[in-house]
Amino acid sequence: MWLIKPRAKPVQCLLCGKESPYISESLNLCINCIREKPEKAEPLILEAHRKSREKYGLPKLPPKTEGGIPCNLCSNECILGEGETGYCGLRINVKGKLSSLCSPEKGLFHAYKDPHITNCLGPDSII
Repeated sequence: MWLIKPRAKPVQCLLCGKESPYISESLNLCINCIREKPEKAEPLILEAHRKSREKYGLPKLPPKTEGGIPCNLCSNECILGEGETGYCGLRINVKGKLSSLCSPEKGLFHAYKDPHITNCLGPDSII
């Protein structure tokens, strides 16, 4: 059985108006609307995803700048104009050349503490 601790304040679903402490504050959509009204829920989910990327200075969508440099790091197939960062945030076009924030000698590490059991780091992990 899944045990999910509800938050103290309920959140209202943007589509049906249902209030519940189990509704995500990021999406503002109940599970029933996500499952039963995917055509209405999907644009709201994509917008929430775009907003979450903005907080980290990442592009909302994979860049496709005409005349830019194609990046083959992943399946997003970014095309980076001068000074643009890839969708992943790892590649940037610097003076017409792709540059990477990490290399075989210098890696990039990001971690955060989260009590979720699906994460590698728990509340007692040392970072």
